[in-house]
Formats: sequence, structure tokens, C-alpha cells
Amino acid sequence: MRKSLTLSGDEDKNVVKFYYYKNVTLTANSDTKTYNGSEQSVDGYTTNLREGTTASFDGVTLNGGKGTNAGDYAYTFADGTMGKVSTDNNYIVTELNPGNLHISPVTNEVTITITGHKGGEKYNGEEQTVEGYDVSGLPSGVSKDDIASNGSAEVKATDAGTYPMNLNEKQFSLTGDAAKNYTNVKFVVTDGELKIDKRAVTLTSEDGHKNYDGKTLQRRTNLKVGGDGFVGNDGVLAKDKLTWYDENNILPGTYENKFKPAYTEGTNLDNYEVTLKFGELVVNARSDKDKYQITVTAKSTPSPITATCTLFLAWLIPPLPTTRVQPSPLKA
Repeated sequence: MRKSLTLSGDEDKNVVKFYYYKNVTLTANSDTKTYNGSEQSVDGYTTNLREGTTASFDGVTLNGGKGTNAGDYAYTFADGTMGKVSTDNNYIVTELNPGNLHISPVTNEVTITITGHKGGEKYNGEEQTVEGYDVSGLPSGVSKDDIASNGSAEVKATDAGTYPMNLNEKQFSLTGDAAKNYTNVKFVVTDGELKIDKRAVTLTSEDGHKNYDGKTLQRRTNLKVGGDGFVGNDGVLAKDKLTWYDENNILPGTYENKFKPAYTEGTNLDNYEVTLKFGELVVNARSDKDKYQITVTAKSTPSPITATCTLFLAWLIPPLPTTRVQPSPLKA
């Protein structure tokens, strides 16, 4: 653009004033912070004017410069900032320098506790399962979903026993942003387990009693099954398949109705805690009216003398045959 200047003869009136802007550089602020789980930011900018000199610019906008996770976040001037003139018309923006927010990870040791689940019921003939684990001691900004495991957290079994889940510290780690935010993590692991208890089973033989008759007392009946009982096809066999110890229950007294059980095919006794309860067998002594009478007859020679002696016994073997005793000859 060209402009014409007209000079007059009066020098005092011939004054030409030139106006120009001083160049200024704007630099966005930068900062370094440590991860804390919350959003952090940097704000503002500076100029390259000498100390004590200020300049204000309307409508200067900056973008970025904020974040939550460890890393770098650029802080830049918006489009249109270059060429802005200060509010006093003395300065013009001719250079822009971006800033940066750097968020550092947490380097102090952080301890996260993993506790495997435990469970199980009494043996029931079916497969039982325990899976999963609880997490405690999570630092700020970390959830259970941020923990990765390269092993199984599950245990299955059917028979009675204790089965570990086999969790260990080496199988756990942080993933994604959590791994960037915490670089010194220690996992403390308590293993999980499945515990299947044995079933408590009681096998009981029958009681019985009778008066003494010279014969053994037996009560061979099917056993009574008590307690938790058997499951499925497991069980004890019938009376005639058992071993009985009752051949000598003859004389008056009290005896145990002892037996040795036998079980159905496929019954795994490792799944049962079996208790044997023997019934009580009582052989009673005979009452007074049932006492045996034993007669002994003595005969002398040559003049036989017959003596009869009657004995009453509370109990003995069945009646004995009559016995004749020959006495020695009588002396004068």
C-alpha cells in the first residue's frame, strides 16, 4: 500500500511518526508430577519480555497439558495465536513454544495381596469346584481388572481330600496403564483350596438276648446304616455277605455282636469315615426253677448200699447221664 505525504513550508508541522509492534515469543508452561490416580494438569504461559515488562493478549487458548496416567502430555497454543497483538498494541506474537506435562510412575514398592478362595462340601459322589480369588491392598487407580494371571485359579475334584489351587506370586502382574503407573509391585499370595470331607457312616449290628441253653447266641441281621450314610451305589452288603464272630457266645454273660463288613463293588472307603458299633448279646443264667438236677447213685459190694445225692446248679452244661459209683468193701 502506498500513501502520499504532503510537506508544508512550516517545519514544525512536518512531523512523521512511525508505529511498529515489538516481536514477542509465547512459551507454554511445563511441569513434572508423580502419578496419584487423579487427573493432573499444567496451566499458563510466559513471554520473553524482560523482567518487569508485561504484555496481555486477549483470546490466547492452550490445548492439552493434562492427564491421569504416567506419561507425557503436550501443552500447545491453539490455532490463531500466531500474529495476535497485545491489548496495548505494542507487541505482536511472532513465535510459539509448546509446553509439556510429564507424569512420572510410582517407584516405591506397592504390595497387593491375592487370597485364593476356599470351599467344598462333604463327599457327594459329584465333582466339586472352587475358583477365583480376592484382591486387597490395591493402590489408587488400580482395580482387580488391571491384574493379569497367566495360570488357572480353579480346582476340581470328586473324592474326599484337600486339593490346592496352586496360586503363586509369579503368575500375577499388572497390565495396561496400571503397569505404567506402578513399576515396583509385589504380590503376596495365599493359595486357595478345595476340601472335600469324608462322610461319617455308622454301621450297627443288632442286640439280642436269651436264657442259657448250651448253644451260641447269634443275631445275624442286616446292619443299620447311620450318620451321613452312603451315596449313589456305595453301601454295605447284606448280612450273609459279612463275616460274623459269634461262635462262642454260649455261657451266660454279655458279648459283642462282632462283625466284619463287606461293601458293594466300587465303594471307595477313602470317602467315608466308617465306625462300627457292635450290638449287645446277653446270655442269661437259668432261673431257680430251671436249675438242672444231677443224681449220683453209689452201690456197695457185696452188700450194695444205694445212696442218692441230688445237686442243684445255677447253670451248667445240659443234663448229665446217671453215674454209678462202686464203693470199696466195708471194713469191720
